[in-house]
Amino acid sequence: GSFEEPLREYVALGRVEYVGHWPLRFAGETLAATAAAPGSELWRPILYEVEAENHCLWRYRGRADWVALLHSPDEFLHVPGRAGPNALSSFLEPLERRRLRISHVELRQAFYGGPERDAATIVGR
Repeated sequence: GSFEEPLREYVALGRVEYVGHWPLRFAGETLAATAAAPGSELWRPILYEVEAENHCLWRYRGRADWVALLHSPDEFLHVPGRAGPNALSSFLEPLERRRLRISHVELRQAFYGGPERDAATIVGR
């Protein structure tokens, strides 16, 4: 997988579990081209995205208090009005006492980049 090397240190520390070459888990070499050949007619980089998300959620069921699904390594979580390394934890703290009855927390996405457009909403800009 393309992200194996940058994560190696975190895997060694036990902070990250990395599952590389995801399509190989489904059909071996038969479908490897769906992930490894950008530009080919077989290339489908997000073909197994839902399966990867479900694997993560079920793998950590009962082991993690919260799981965040970020779809790209350039995505990040930002908590407005809070700063520092515990910003996300402080955001989730009021939900903690109800965590066993919560199936998920959906966070809005804000797009950045490009020229600002005149619109009524942040997403529209």
